[in-house]
Amino acid sequence: MGAISVFPPGLAGGGPPGSPFRWAVRGKGFSPLGVLRQSGAPDPAVGTVAVAAPVVAVCGYRVLPGSAVSQVGSVVSALLGVGSVLAVGCAAGADAAAVSSAVSSGSASRLLLFAVGGRSGSGFAGRVSAFSGVCSAVSAGAAVAWWAGGPSSVPLRARLVGRSLACVGAAAGGGPGSGLVAFVAQLPPRPFGPGAWPSCGSGSWGSAAAAALRGLPVVVVPVGALAGVALSSLPALPGGGSWAPVSAGVLFGGFRWVSAV
Repeated sequence: MGAISVFPPGLAGGGPPGSPFRWAVRGKGFSPLGVLRQSGAPDPAVGTVAVAAPVVAVCGYRVLPGSAVSQVGSVVSALLGVGSVLAVGCAAGADAAAVSSAVSSGSASRLLLFAVGGRSGSGFAGRVSAFSGVCSAVSAGAAVAWWAGGPSSVPLRARLVGRSLACVGAAAGGGPGSGLVAFVAQLPPRPFGPGAWPSCGSGSWGSAAAAALRGLPVVVVPVGALAGVALSSLPALPGGGSWAPVSAGVLFGGFRWVSAV
């Protein structure tokens, strides 16, 4: 089973030890529908991917500057270029930019979408959700889990957490080489809490922490006002480890979490 670097030259400096992830091609027959079912998310729509690939969860802040939107697009393009499947939520900002980039490149079939509401548009979080973008992606061939955080009877905040955990779970179910990339515009407002969802006042940082707890490689890309932040200012993720800079490629300026385990 051959492994290839997820970040070849021009993406993040090309190969270990500088590459945040390594990928393993696992043969043919991979289906996003199967990953959605593994995540426990209800009501997945049908979607397929022709070849096996690791799953990368992509998340980030809901309000991004224009330069960050194009940066998300560059990273998505590079990930798709090495055969990745992307697990993405339904929020405005980084989620919407990732989805739009994949659809525009003709790669909607490589998207696993996790929606906090239903196919009718109910249950979404108003302007901070990107329901129309989700619908466009589904029409173009993306797989989607509606009500990914639980049914309408579950409070919105809890459903948002559940949706994020489902997205992380898809990456965790993707096999060797899967991971998470988070585009962050602020540091978390408070320390990480306990449990599978380390609540900190930020969904993006919470997703990064949840991914770290599940043993996934994590890269955070500071954008907007946080661009250029010092490594020493970043909060340690749960489970032990340290941050290391990504020194080249489209993720230049980002940081990868090196687990202590």
